[in-house]
Amino acid sequence: MSKVTSAEVIAKAVEFYGANENDGSHKKIVDIYNGYLPHPRGYKVKYNDSWCATYVSAVAILLGCTDIIPVECGCEEMIKLFKSIGCWIEDDSYIPSEGDVIFYDWQDSGVGDNKGHSDHVGYVVSVSKNAIKVIEGNKDDKVMYRYINVNGKFIRGYGVPKYAKANDVAIEGNKPISTGNAKVKITASALTIRETPKGKDTGKRYYYGEKIVPLEKAFANGEPWFRTNKGWISAKYLEGWILEDGKWWYLTKGYTYPTGKFEVIDGKCYCFDCEGWMLTSDRIKPDGEVILI
Repeated sequence: MSKVTSAEVIAKAVEFYGANENDGSHKKIVDIYNGYLPHPRGYKVKYNDSWCATYVSAVAILLGCTDIIPVECGCEEMIKLFKSIGCWIEDDSYIPSEGDVIFYDWQDSGVGDNKGHSDHVGYVVSVSKNAIKVIEGNKDDKVMYRYINVNGKFIRGYGVPKYAKANDVAIEGNKPISTGNAKVKITASALTIRETPKGKDTGKRYYYGEKIVPLEKAFANGEPWFRTNKGWISAKYLEGWILEDGKWWYLTKGYTYPTGKFEVIDGKCYCFDCEGWMLTSDRIKPDGEVILI
């Protein structure tokens, strides 16, 4: 079974925030779905189809967790698949958790338990007291948030994927790090701050363009995470200089970094060795030759 946490799923879902039909940016979601073969029920989704379930499926496809989040472009068919793997909750009054898949029926009368035809679906981002925060594809033709009350009208039910628990996450490679005066920039539209790597959502966020100071790094199931004074964040959505073991390297989005080449950063040229460390004067010979290894 997939070792994916609910935190990973929501982080991936949020990456698509703002994708919309107006500028065609929703097409990448449809393309991800259509790239999954064979197509469920033999149907290839069109760009002008409803794409809420397609969005939910695309996130699962990207994370390789289609065994716990069934791939489907239709809400009713997706419900059937959740039922088939024993991961369906019919009770409208259920209090969901992060990463649960919420289904809606817009024809709900609001009387009794809703057992109608599902019209829409999204991911539960968080629950605070009686309010559920959901991220959905095809909400007003965009990937957007919705807020709805627990046991609110229109809730059809929930798919409840069997995510890996926090204690299933292998954390290793803890090491202190720091940065320069320019700090490190957030590159995600909203970056979740967690109690531990891949752990519980603190409810706090960093937003695009904010500058932070990393204090520690670690790897959780092989994924890079940085600790700040507010908690742990994914290191895949950061850019800036990192000081580690007395040496500097430059972090870019996706936890990538320049290696074995010259790179212009903020108008200045730097040289990096084959491991990504910035070269200093002791790595340059008197004749100007650069030692890259």
